[in-house]
Amino acid sequence: MNTDMDIINKCVKIFKKLNLRYTINIKKKVENRKQCYVMQMSSLNHIQYLIEIISPYMVGEKRKNALLLSMLKPKKRIDNKASTARKHIEPVDDQLLLFH
Repeated sequence: MNTDMDIINKCVKIFKKLNLRYTINIKKKVENRKQCYVMQMSSLNHIQYLIEIISPYMVGEKRKNALLLSMLKPKKRIDNKASTARKHIEPVDDQLLLFH
């Protein structure tokens, strides 16, 4: 969830590069507040994969990421599309994940 379209657009680039499925919803605007956008993912495999990739860059969120990963791993859900998508993903370019 964010109000900054530049950040949302950067996330879209990253998700597309990683071949991740997502949706973007617009929250109902509240008076005197900025418009808020919500990016969502529903594939547990995609969520797990994204967290594994971005964790090194999220300095303040390491505990939350570790907890979330520990909750996702035991499920070992198999999503054929996600598994197939991962096989074709190029190595992540560190510059892609850095916000300038």
